[in-house]
Amino acid sequence: MKRPLVVFSGQGLARADGVNLPRRLKAIESLEPALSGVEWRSRQDLDAMVQACASHGEESLRRMLEELRQVCRKERRSTARKVSHQALFEALAEIAVDRVVVHLTANVDGLTSAVAAGEHGAYWPPLGEPTLLEDVAAGIAARISLGAGLVHLPVNGEAALLVSGSTGALRTFYGSPNSLGDGGPWQPTISLGLARGVEALDGHLELAKFGYGLMRSLLSGMAPFPSTEAAPPADLLVLGYAAGNRPSRMRLPFERTIGEVIRRTEATERSRLDAVILDCPENEATRSWYEGLGFRFHPHERGKLTDVVRRVLAV
Repeated sequence: MKRPLVVFSGQGLARADGVNLPRRLKAIESLEPALSGVEWRSRQDLDAMVQACASHGEESLRRMLEELRQVCRKERRSTARKVSHQALFEALAEIAVDRVVVHLTANVDGLTSAVAAGEHGAYWPPLGEPTLLEDVAAGIAARISLGAGLVHLPVNGEAALLVSGSTGALRTFYGSPNSLGDGGPWQPTISLGLARGVEALDGHLELAKFGYGLMRSLLSGMAPFPSTEAAPPADLLVLGYAAGNRPSRMRLPFERTIGEVIRRTEATERSRLDAVILDCPENEATRSWYEGLGFRFHPHERGKLTDVVRRVLAV
């Protein structure tokens, strides 16, 4: 069996296609009171903005989530312009013909779900209908056992992704959660996860706990499910996620998970680690963090992200 490939994408993928959610939210006048308390270094950090609105009260969080859903719905309707998304998932779908490819994303805009699952056949059933997380897990286990297939998981939740309060089913729905009846009350995954703090995201949101746990198992070469056999440690490609070694960053789920895997794995047993990040002065600390853990770091110029990704995947 070929090594599985884990791909983890961050906001860099969205911004490569011109989607800047923090900037959009900052332009909304009604959110100014809640966002005024965000410290200067976090003013482009969507996670910090969500937490600021949550700290400002339930009404502020509700208004922010409503505005966020509207922005993301408009962006999703224009997927024809999402060149970086299209090229990435076209390449991943080609690789997934004879290799398991698990795409995890920290993006909350829903564009990766729309392109990966909606257009390129990635396995993520909640995009089309309410689905229990245990059924999602069963589908992923089947593809891992098969040794092929493209899987998609929005591990940090999404603007339009809801969770049923009675059954725990996941469902993508851009309207108001209150307008859904069956299986309710329906709660936004963002209010259950990021709104309570990104540092403990995998403790608050079951989807995050499952997704980061799956990544940890695959990268460690452990069997992720009782029904699957252990495979060689997965290769990892990180795309557009600006990790760092500040104490505040090291407490985040991705950094914690990667740090644990690297510490536990002997250098001779490690899989291939690659990171494709925008080439700019602000990302020098990010480069140091990745290279310090043994990643091959691939900087890309603006507008050239997909070219670099294809070169990395071709090796």
